[in-house]
Amino acid sequence: MNNLEKGLNYQEALRFSELVHRDFFDEKGFPFVGHPVTVARNICSDGYNKKEVISGFLHDAVKHDYYLIDEIKEKFGEDIAETVYRNNSPIPFNKGDSAIIIDRYEEEDLKKFDISGEMLRKGSKNVQKALKDSINFHKGQFRKLKKIPYVTHPIGVARNLSHYGCGEDLVTAGLFHDVLEMTDKQYEDIKDGYGKKVADIVGELTDDPQDSWEDRKIKNIENFYRCSRSVRLVGMADKLDNLESMQRDYKRLGEDTWEKFNRPKEFHAWYFGSLKEAFSNFKNLEPEKHMFERFDTIFEEVFEDYEKLKEII
Repeated sequence: MNNLEKGLNYQEALRFSELVHRDFFDEKGFPFVGHPVTVARNICSDGYNKKEVISGFLHDAVKHDYYLIDEIKEKFGEDIAETVYRNNSPIPFNKGDSAIIIDRYEEEDLKKFDISGEMLRKGSKNVQKALKDSINFHKGQFRKLKKIPYVTHPIGVARNLSHYGCGEDLVTAGLFHDVLEMTDKQYEDIKDGYGKKVADIVGELTDDPQDSWEDRKIKNIENFYRCSRSVRLVGMADKLDNLESMQRDYKRLGEDTWEKFNRPKEFHAWYFGSLKEAFSNFKNLEPEKHMFERFDTIFEEVFEDYEKLKEII
């Protein structure tokens, strides 16, 4: 089975998870599917196989309807159905069981946001609709090398914004922040569906594809010093999510991480170091403070040799 077919299987699992979790939200009012999406993405980043990743997307799917296990078995196979069932069952597990892997990622992810992981009925229907639209807009697009659906990134950005206390417009902009750059959707499509404020934020965060990598990054950095606070918050959440993804790769691959990029490590050190300096100007504000602190912690881990790298740049 080739990488594209693997990606399409992941996408089917994502769509199934979004459907069965529809009308459920977490404690911050964000669509609950953001949790299994993040868990699956983390499992993928840590190098587990397709079965584990799909199980991550589906691991909470039967919490409110055990009859879904038969549908999971039909769509994704008996092994995955068994893993999902065991993940929601009080029976004891062996250490090597896939369900233990999923539970570990569940605990890690929920601890990050300091929430219980309960599925609630109250939340933002507009954000739920935007999440579904974002999945549709990014259909057929996958993260570099990993072949997990690309939309897991904007979902991660929006979830960060939600859990750091940002409002509906900013969370929605997070879900759409790459739409103008990566799809055939236009500014007016977002404006007509979600309003001028959301469309303006997305428009300002959209890179010019004609620019070189270096020019795009310079514009990103400069924009943080002069943009509106709404744009800054969505931009910070975007860069934080990118750095978090890089951190997971770095933990597993070490210096081999940089082989998958078009620029060497020192270029990324310059870029994220410059972003860190820009973000530090807003560390006395809420919630910028929390995003900056997390960004700073991860930066120090990934670029522990930053001072040496600066001499190369």
